[in-house]
Amino acid sequence: MEQQDWLKRYERLKKDVDYLHTHDTITGLPNRLLFYDRLDLAVIHAHRNKERFVLIIIDVDDFHIINHKYGNHKGDALLKETGNRLRSTLRKGDTIARIGGDEFILILPGVMYKKDAIKVIKNIYKAFETPFNLNNEGVKISFSMGISIFPEHGNSGDEILKNADIALMNAKSQGKNLYNFFAYP
Repeated sequence: MEQQDWLKRYERLKKDVDYLHTHDTITGLPNRLLFYDRLDLAVIHAHRNKERFVLIIIDVDDFHIINHKYGNHKGDALLKETGNRLRSTLRKGDTIARIGGDEFILILPGVMYKKDAIKVIKNIYKAFETPFNLNNEGVKISFSMGISIFPEHGNSGDEILKNADIALMNAKSQGKNLYNFFAYP
């Protein structure tokens, strides 16, 4: 093999490894590692420009039932399509990541107010009105969401993430297919 061919192959493999290091293998979305980098950048940008942003954690309700009934392969296909539908509701410059299991996180820079976040949430729900096709069967999913607004609900990436997670747990404890904004006790 010529040195030039070897170098091209090496560069392609390095690019592939870098991609796999920062992206989820099922959905192709940024993974937890890349999400934390983007969250840090969002915090820095918001501090510098005295702006706000919204963080939304989305958890598919009862996803384990889908895996049990249809199998992991179909569950993975549903996760991939969930990522595609979520991505279709977002603007260029927004971040969507799959951070594990059936959890997705959105960073929405420049979304300044609760009412604007609610518009995004309504668009997300609308994107999921059409059932998924699993084994020629229409399957509807629901999800719970926890929302926090920077810097109102935290002044660091860790704080805003923790508070969105608290809001998610509160939404799940109230039932399914609900969203909840973080609120200080």
